[in-house]
Amino acid sequence: MVEDLFVRIRVSLLWIFVDYSLLLLLTINTLDSGGGIKEMVAGFPSELVPVVLLGGATILLIPFVMALLTMKLEGASSRRVNILLGGVFLFFNFSGVAYGGTRLSLSTAYLTLLQTAAFIACFLIVWTFRRARFDRT
Repeated sequence: MVEDLFVRIRVSLLWIFVDYSLLLLLTINTLDSGGGIKEMVAGFPSELVPVVLLGGATILLIPFVMALLTMKLEGASSRRVNILLGGVFLFFNFSGVAYGGTRLSLSTAYLTLLQTAAFIACFLIVWTFRRARFDRT
């Protein structure tokens, strides 16, 4: 029982770390682009801009929701949801790290470091829940 609580707290903190690193990624990327949100969404058709901003907000909210769900959901359901969404974020962070390696600049080094840290945190989430055994109560 106490071990279950420690696993849940550890994974919740990992989700918060993932969200914090995503927030830093967005901040550095926005500052690096020089102009802010208008320049970031300039390539999108005007009718898609709200969808892009909503998608970005959703991506930032998912780790916080997962931190709460990890503490609230019971055993098997918490395990499944964390493995599923941890795997999704693992894929997106891996693709971001791979993309970041193709561009060279000082800010890209920061972005690659942050995405690598988020990738490792997502890997630890999946790894922790793949190994965790919960009581069936």
